[in-house]
Amino acid sequence: MRKLFPGIFASVAMLLSAQALADLGDDRPRPLQITPFAGFSVGGEVKIEDEGDSETDIELDESGNFGVTVNWPSKYPTEYEVYFNHQDTKFKDSDADLTIDTLQIGGTYIGPGEVALPYFVATAGLTRIKPEASGSDYYFGFSAGGGWKFFPKKRLGLRLEGRVLGTVIDSSSQWFCGVDGGATCAFRTTGNVLWQFQANAGLIFRF
Repeated sequence: MRKLFPGIFASVAMLLSAQALADLGDDRPRPLQITPFAGFSVGGEVKIEDEGDSETDIELDESGNFGVTVNWPSKYPTEYEVYFNHQDTKFKDSDADLTIDTLQIGGTYIGPGEVALPYFVATAGLTRIKPEASGSDYYFGFSAGGGWKFFPKKRLGLRLEGRVLGTVIDSSSQWFCGVDGGATCAFRTTGNVLWQFQANAGLIFRF
């Protein structure tokens, strides 16, 4: 499944690019914005207990991420937003891989401007964490950030963004269970918030 995401993302981006480039001369209003993006994620620390009940902090590696946002108008100067993000990463100093998928809904506040528009965004929803060779866990997640939207063309734009993401990890989660064929779990979380920061850039297609 992990290998399918880059192909799906690239295919959607190519289809949207072709449609947008074909209609650059169209002056109709464009309320819908679809933004495929890619970026880089840093941070992420989880408090865990090992099999000996020893508590420690373990950090995630920095890694790339990609996803898509969909925006449509609310009451001016705000917009609704759906945010999806996919990240493949691992814990530092280990080979313990995991996948983090985020799906959230919220909104943006758009600042004044014509070609360059500053904005603030806040969303909340679900975060799926899938450790290697283990089942998925779902948690409440939220994010906030801001950036700039640039519209040199009516249908094409550029979105530059910094975003902080928080995932509320509960104390009942057990990760990497049965990785070596056994029945035990390598990590047991003790409950805290997983914080990450993302720097993202994407192309905006307005429809």
